[in-house]
Amino acid sequence: MRPVPNSLHDEVASRLREQIFGDVLPPGSFLDEAALCERLEISRTPLREALKVLVAEGLLRHEPRRGCFVAEVTERDLDEIFPVIALLEGRAAHEATQKASSADVAALETLHQRLQQCASEGRIPDYYVTNHAIHEAFITLADNRWLAQVIGDLRKILRLARLQQLHAPGRLQQSLAEHLAVFAALKAGDSAAAEDAMRTHLLRQRDALRDAGIHLMQGYLFDKSGVTDVVPKVAAPRSTHERLQATLRRGQEALSPRALRRLHTDLQAVVAPQVSELEGGRRAQAVAEWYATAELEERRDMWLLLCEQFAPDATEFKSARQRYEAAAGTAEEGQAEISLRRALVSPRTRLLQRFAVFPDGMRFLVDMRAELLPLLKSDKRLLALDAELEQLFSTWFDVAFLELRRLSWDSPASLIEKLIKYEAVHDIRSWADLKNRLDSDRRCYGFFHPRLPNEPLIFVEVALVDKISPSITPLLDESAAPVDITRATTAIFYSISNTQTGLRGVSFGDSLIKHVVETLTQEFPRLRTFATLSPIPGFRAWLSKNAGAMLDRLDDKRRSELGRAVGFEPPQATHFLAAVDKPLDLDAKSPVRQMLLECAAHYLAREMVDGKPVDAVARFHLGNGARVERLNWAGDPSAKGLKQSYGLMVNYLYDLKRIDKHRSLLAQGKVPASGDIDSLCRH
Repeated sequence: MRPVPNSLHDEVASRLREQIFGDVLPPGSFLDEAALCERLEISRTPLREALKVLVAEGLLRHEPRRGCFVAEVTERDLDEIFPVIALLEGRAAHEATQKASSADVAALETLHQRLQQCASEGRIPDYYVTNHAIHEAFITLADNRWLAQVIGDLRKILRLARLQQLHAPGRLQQSLAEHLAVFAALKAGDSAAAEDAMRTHLLRQRDALRDAGIHLMQGYLFDKSGVTDVVPKVAAPRSTHERLQATLRRGQEALSPRALRRLHTDLQAVVAPQVSELEGGRRAQAVAEWYATAELEERRDMWLLLCEQFAPDATEFKSARQRYEAAAGTAEEGQAEISLRRALVSPRTRLLQRFAVFPDGMRFLVDMRAELLPLLKSDKRLLALDAELEQLFSTWFDVAFLELRRLSWDSPASLIEKLIKYEAVHDIRSWADLKNRLDSDRRCYGFFHPRLPNEPLIFVEVALVDKISPSITPLLDESAAPVDITRATTAIFYSISNTQTGLRGVSFGDSLIKHVVETLTQEFPRLRTFATLSPIPGFRAWLSKNAGAMLDRLDDKRRSELGRAVGFEPPQATHFLAAVDKPLDLDAKSPVRQMLLECAAHYLAREMVDGKPVDAVARFHLGNGARVERLNWAGDPSAKGLKQSYGLMVNYLYDLKRIDKHRSLLAQGKVPASGDIDSLCRH
């Protein structure tokens, strides 16, 4: 073995860096220290020093007791890195503009001419090389070693991704235009404009990566010519059937085959036929205790075991189905149906039932599903487990097993604190705010399950008033005097919050509202009107995409009026959106204000997806039999309200005599709406 100089680890780090960038070491691959030492003809000391350097750079990740793996750049990584590097390179452009000499400008002129030529000829690899040189030139001209150091570290992480964005449709020419904008600002000596243009350039790189549909976490790499290789180089994950028969761990597998077999045995023991319910619950609790200390990927391995090793017996199911089909219309049909039903019950169902036995078992299952849900889109193997949990929860959390309880200022502090934690509509700012919501003219109710006794599954906040409320501000005004509840005729549901992510898909809202209405009418016989004061959370985002289509609906007269109001004729979507960006400044007769109301009415009463309202809150209330009653200008002037819906709020009316009629209309694809809302839609 050759002698090891002090700087050898730098050389080793450089070689490994090249292999990572050159696809020799793909994302997620394991670095075998013994093999590397043999191949590089070095000892472990410089290798480990080199690995430390690459870990610090973010190119490798170190896992205790497992070793080093090539880091994977995820979508989240890109979302977090690009805004930071945009700020840094923007500052570099600012300082470079202030320091650039005429000779520097001439050198940059040459580089930009070369960039234009590469773009016109579609030579993406050469374009990227020139692009890199331009960025380096700006960093050098800035002459700020701290900027250079931090930018350099981040660019190492982004190096695997940046080239891919140039393959997005139209991105090459867009990138060129952005570079020319930065250079024009530098030549003009406008440092602020150069900074802004460079920042925009970096952020649009991130947008282009999304447009290109590149999912780095799946291992998309480049070939030697720099052309995107659209075939993932990462092998398909092994099934648990394969892993249970294996000896060694592969790639990013969290549990070794030996540990996986041990966990599988523990799960089998939970549902062993000879084991009682009590003993099965105790064994399930032991597995849950292991789960509590496990990493996310180790937990995923358990989920995969549940999906693949405890599925229904396909052969048994096929046989039972054939017997049922053959027995149809005969005296044996009933028995055949029983056999078919039994064949459909998977060992996984029995296993999950055992987990529900121990004292905190229900809490464990609900939390487990909450952790599982975000991974379903990326790992379809987990869908069966999710579906089974949702089906079980729909039975276990049926309204027949739930208790409606009133929450008041006299409720236990631990319970009141959960109102603050779970409030999803209007954040509770303080104890005074909370006390106001639990005052004499308010009611707060929640659904509770006996296995989660101090955990509200869903709660609703109600204000008792004398008319339908147009604004949330007075309802949240801590200094306002309580209403005389003996004169109250209207109940306003101003906040409904689900609390358990793991119970997604289990509907409580319909039953909750019915129970609350029954409870309120018993206590306050004068109540005649039941309505909501609801946010419109998806409206602003929808309008940003559909403003042009809404403007196309206007006749010439209305379009001209709107154009004069926004200062552009004919008005375009960008003009209208800019004019409504500060809605509270619009007067009551403004054509812009009227147009915004019409757009909101159309969004609530006409926009449908798969036969359902596009807005999530509308979908909830309309599905429960309400109708869209009234739009309220400046209903929520808070920052959140302005961000979601330009401050607009909506009243949904629960007419108890027409709930079934409204549901029937919705089933036909028609949104129940008041005359005022329909009138706004017709304009």
